[in-house]
Amino acid sequence: MPAVAEAKRAAGRAVRDRAREARVLDAAHAAVAREAARLGRAAPPRESIDAFYRAQIEAAVALQERVLGEPPRGAAGFDLGQELRPALLRIGDRIAWLAVRLERAPDPEADRSAIARELAPHGLGAEHAAAIARSLEALVAAQTRANARASRPASTGSISDTP
Repeated sequence: MPAVAEAKRAAGRAVRDRAREARVLDAAHAAVAREAARLGRAAPPRESIDAFYRAQIEAAVALQERVLGEPPRGAAGFDLGQELRPALLRIGDRIAWLAVRLERAPDPEADRSAIARELAPHGLGAEHAAAIARSLEALVAAQTRANARASRPASTGSISDTP
């Protein structure tokens, strides 16, 4: 995110771009739906995808604001539109690829600790790391439920189909 912040600084752009954030979420939903269809699996619910991507967007905004609160780090090394955003979209596609493959985490507390530990060196505050961890836990739970529902045999409507 420091490179994104510096590119925005050089271009005179604001950190927050709600229209861009909406396009990122739309792209995330489309990528998740494509990957789920490709695998023949259920996609996680839209609200779970939104929460996970929004937690990442909020963390990115916080990191960018921190960088922009410091003196410039030199000339922007990357073009925002031609290099950084396409790279971020590829990362988003990879996240979508992973989202439909999620399985129940064996130890959510260990996962929360690992997320906090991995994000701390990047200057991300504990509240943002916790939000990402919570949204990931919710996404895993939602995808697990969606996969379970999709794997159940379809009901024929007979009495023998009722539990």
